[in-house]
Formats: sequence, structure tokens, C-alpha cells
Amino acid sequence: MMRSKVGLLGETVMNATVQSGRPEAREWLNTLRADPRRAIGEDAISCLICGRTFRQLTNTHLRGHGSEAPEYKRRFGYNRGRPLMCHALHRFYAERAVRSRLAARIRARPILVRPELRRLGGARAIALEEWLTRRDARRKSDATGVLRPQQHPELWRIAEAQSVTSAAVSR
Repeated sequence: MMRSKVGLLGETVMNATVQSGRPEAREWLNTLRADPRRAIGEDAISCLICGRTFRQLTNTHLRGHGSEAPEYKRRFGYNRGRPLMCHALHRFYAERAVRSRLAARIRARPILVRPELRRLGGARAIALEEWLTRRDARRKSDATGVLRPQQHPELWRIAEAQSVTSAAVSR
């Protein structure tokens, strides 16, 4: 049985499984899988395996698919630190942590406890979610006409030389 309800980003979403065979459910899931950021909305997060919507994707639900949170994030391109919950619930938990002074009670910092993290020097794999966000930021800056060194190195050198010249003249 398929039920539709108003969901993420004002779209009508199908609360259905991929196995239902409905083309619109598969198309909707494929759209979300292409950009997993769209699966997380203000009041719901969609499971990219079955298409059902929840406030939070729990380990119990993911185990039903034979998966775990780290594997799910890796499979669909989420950042490792991304909470698998809707934005409203994430805000609620963050506010509660501040009120209860949770940070003051946490004593271990991973970089101090595990020295091998320092040796990595911040090297990590870039997840799909981060790549998409960087791409969108790049497109936005392109639209505003902001130059970046990797885009046009020769124009960047000219602009840099002009700024040095104008700084020397203003002294």
C-alpha cells in the first residue's frame, strides 16, 4: 500500500519501498540518492534504501536493511559526522546539550587520545555531500564574479599585482 504525504522541500513524497515497483517511487529515490542532502528536511529524513520517512534513522531501522550508520553514510555519500536526523530534531538535541553543559563533561579529545590522528594531518576522504556543497558554493561564487586562484591563475596574478601597486601608491 502506498501513502503519499507532503514532505521534504515541499515535494509530494512517496512513503514506499523500492521493491513496490512503482516508477515514481524509484525515480524519487534516485533523485534523493543523486543529492543525499535533499533527503534531510526540516521535519523528516528519508531512508535512501526503502524510501520511508522518519524524524531520525535509527540503528534498529538500518539493521533491518542489513546496514549500520557508518556504512549507510559511506554508501550514500554523507559526511561521517552528519547526524541521521531531521534538522528540527538536531537543533533540539544541540540546544539541550548546551543547556545541560554537555561539553564541560566530555573529557577526551580524539586528537589527544589517538596520536595517529595527528600524523594523518587532516587527510580524509571527501564525501559526496561535501563535494556537492563545495560545488554549489563554487557555482554561487562564479555567478557573483568572484575570482578564485585555481580558476584563472593569470587573472589572479594581475589582480594581485594591482592590489600591491595600489597599496604602495596609497602609502
